[in-house]
Order: sequence, then structure tokens, then C-alpha cells
Amino acid sequence: MFTYINKKFQGIGWASVVVSFFVSIYYAIILCWSVFFFFQSFFSPLPWSREANLNSISQNITSGNSTNSNEGYVNMDFFSKEVLGISESIGNMGGLNSHLVVCLFITYALIYFCIQEGIKSSLKVVYFTAPAPVILLFVLLFK
Repeated sequence: MFTYINKKFQGIGWASVVVSFFVSIYYAIILCWSVFFFFQSFFSPLPWSREANLNSISQNITSGNSTNSNEGYVNMDFFSKEVLGISESIGNMGGLNSHLVVCLFITYALIYFCIQEGIKSSLKVVYFTAPAPVILLFVLLFK
């Protein structure tokens, strides 16, 4: 498209394609985290709640392990340790989190099914996703 304006602007078009590619990968990873939290929300107590944290602290105390977790940031501890798998140092990189790999596959499958037929299926997705937050807010409001 930019080539039609001027041959010198062809780089702008390619740069926008590359940036869009990287943004779509990053956005898919954020959606992957959402899918992971969706599946984790079926457990009771919630893994990122204070009750789950207190249970793990009491298990560590009875097994003789000491922990220095700050109870005010339970959800950040869950995100950084369980979801991201952040290691102690940059020298210890760790491995792939198999749960996130499965969730990323599910995310890409959902993205594919949303756009496989072009504008027809995208329109159906928009018909659901546009009013869904408002309906859910009303349900939570009256509950």
C-alpha cells in the first residue's frame, strides 16, 4: 500500500507488518494467561487466595521449611512463581511450563476458529463478545 504512494515508503509497510506480528504473539500470550487462570478458577480454594497460601505456609511449617512470603501479595506470588515460573537467577533459566504450553495451544486454536471463515465468523464472535461483559455485570450486580 505504501509503495503506491512512494517507493521509499515500502519500508514503513514492512515495518508495520513486523510490528503487528510481534504484537499478535504478545497478545496471544496474555490471552494464554487468561485461559490458564480460567482453568485454575475451578479449584477450591482458589490457588491465588489467602486460604491456599495459608495452607501452603502451614504445610511448610509442619515439614520444617521456613518461608518468607508476604501475605499482602498472594496473587503476585502465584503469578510469578506458578504461572511464569520465575527462577532465582538469570543463570537458572528453568524449562517450559507445560500448563502454559497447553493453554497457548488452546488460545491459538480459539483464535483460529474465530477467524477461519473471515468476516462471517468474526461477526458472530462480535455479536457475543460485545454484549457479554454488560450481561455479566448485570448478573453480578443482581447476585
